[in-house]
Amino acid sequence: MYLYFQYRDGWLCQFLESDSKTSLPRKPVLADLEGLIGLVGRSGGLPNLASRQALDQAIVKRRGGIFLDLTPEQCARLRKGGRARGS
Repeated sequence: MYLYFQYRDGWLCQFLESDSKTSLPRKPVLADLEGLIGLVGRSGGLPNLASRQALDQAIVKRRGGIFLDLTPEQCARLRKGGRARGS
């Protein structure tokens, strides 16, 4: 799963399937940077220092993306759509 994010009065998040083309229905808007970093961390997107550095660079640019390592349950919730918890 791939997470694309962009800052526009909050961190707009868009989840893409492994084909990097198919967008999932759930598109949370996170109010602050801590929310974005927490989401990425809970989703397995920070397995090493290089990943964290790439995330930090994208945050400075106010847009970017990162691959996530989600559980089957997390994927199912994203595919279901609706309002994301904490958004």
